[in-house]
Amino acid sequence: MNNIDEISDDLIIELYRNEPDKALKFTENKYGRLCRRLISNFLRVPEDAEECYNDFLLNMWRSVPEQQPDNLKAFSCRVARNHAMKKLEYNHSQKRDYPRTSFDELCEFISDVGNAEEEYDGTYLREQINTFLSGLPELERQVFVKRFFFGYSVKEIARSLDIVSFRISNMLFRSKKQLRAFLEKNNCI
Repeated sequence: MNNIDEISDDLIIELYRNEPDKALKFTENKYGRLCRRLISNFLRVPEDAEECYNDFLLNMWRSVPEQQPDNLKAFSCRVARNHAMKKLEYNHSQKRDYPRTSFDELCEFISDVGNAEEEYDGTYLREQINTFLSGLPELERQVFVKRFFFGYSVKEIARSLDIVSFRISNMLFRSKKQLRAFLEKNNCI
């Protein structure tokens, strides 16, 4: 197998149990570029992004054997994004002058999420956001996910979908308004 794409995710997941260093190398070759990009979309400081990527690799080493993910690509993206969000939260909590991200933009728009008096684990909110996204037209859902999950800029999204940036901005604005209304209606805000 000369081409990394020919190696199945199932084989890589199996390798995590028996030969984790080899599995990690395959994961890095197959999904490393995607995960690095995802992390750097949220963490604009290269040193922070590199540190986060290393944490991501360590977490993959530890969590894949016990989690047995169905989709290694999605699992890798989720782990990478979670590490980026934790680092971003840490940087913000330290009152550092840190660049604004698409996640900040979304949080600002739906800033009242959760109730301080309740213990809120985010499961209900996640379900509601997934329900909201499933009701969006395909193009709007793609734009929303690229912006707020993967952290792509409006220009990058426009270029990838061959649509003018202004239209992407309008779609995002409408989607955020719809999301806020949806969350209010379902008692998330």
